[in-house]
Amino acid sequence: QSRTLASAGLITDPASPRAGVGACAGRPGCARSLADVRADATALTGPGPLPVYWSGCERRCGRPRGDRVEAVAEPSGYRVSLVRNGHIVRTSALTDRAGVAAEVAAARTGGSAGEVGRPTDPARDAASAQVTEPVRESGPVPEPVPESAGSGGPAVPTVPAAVER
Repeated sequence: QSRTLASAGLITDPASPRAGVGACAGRPGCARSLADVRADATALTGPGPLPVYWSGCERRCGRPRGDRVEAVAEPSGYRVSLVRNGHIVRTSALTDRAGVAAEVAAARTGGSAGEVGRPTDPARDAASAQVTEPVRESGPVPEPVPESAGSGGPAVPTVPAAVER
């Protein structure tokens, strides 16, 4: 049965470098995608204990919950982020494929490609940690609010009033 699953393209070996790797539809299947993330995930992801998810845009369709590495396509490359307990604890914007691969590999083990071979300094590491906003864990990313006609400012979104029964 394992051979049948493997012949269908499914991962059957827990030691596979593709274990824990996921991606959205990406190009050419999604008009919003900035990259062929499935091809990039295959080419640029090595093994590691943390799962990694490749997204073609900020919507991050299909991303998993929990601790993970996220590689989100940008116009000039990828933004690689380490997510812990629902928060992005570190992020790097990279433009070259080798840099993306190195950062994904390092982040999957909880490190950073820029830290390879450098001695640790807890005070400096704490001061340089890039803790950012919580990651939205459910639902689609909202569409940008359109500019309102004639006012020159953003339109104020309306929220439907609660219906009482």
